[in-house]
Amino acid sequence: MQNIIFEQNIVFRKYTLDLVSDLDIDKLHLVPPKMTNSIIWNVGHLLLSQQMLTYGLSGLPLHTPMHWLKLFKIGSSGTPLVSQVDINSLFESMVPLIEQTKIDFYDNTFQNFKPFHTGYGAHITNINEALAFNNYHEGNHIGHIITLKKLV
Repeated sequence: MQNIIFEQNIVFRKYTLDLVSDLDIDKLHLVPPKMTNSIIWNVGHLLLSQQMLTYGLSGLPLHTPMHWLKLFKIGSSGTPLVSQVDINSLFESMVPLIEQTKIDFYDNTFQNFKPFHTGYGAHITNINEALAFNNYHEGNHIGHIITLKKLV
């Protein structure tokens, strides 16, 4: 069962990269009127959230730069400029981070999972639930990216 979760997540990540591959840095940062975040914020947020839901809630170090927490965590502003270096790193990390999570999952790395209530009202009690919720969460933000892309 878990293998399909990882396979789908990789498909979502590749699809996201496809969606944004034709956008320049200005369009990636643009926050259209009546919107609160940019495309690059949504990309960074889905990547950081996956790390927080898996490694963070298991008390393990994230595989992302620490300054990404400030840029992309829940409640952060979608308006700060993200450097081209960070954008490149985000894009290059999309699939490898899922592949690493899959390796760590099958190595039983996520042993000390801390239960968590999501902003959507879901109660996540273990790594399996976190992985399933992550795919829903990423699909939600892919929807935001599609909408934003139409507006930029």
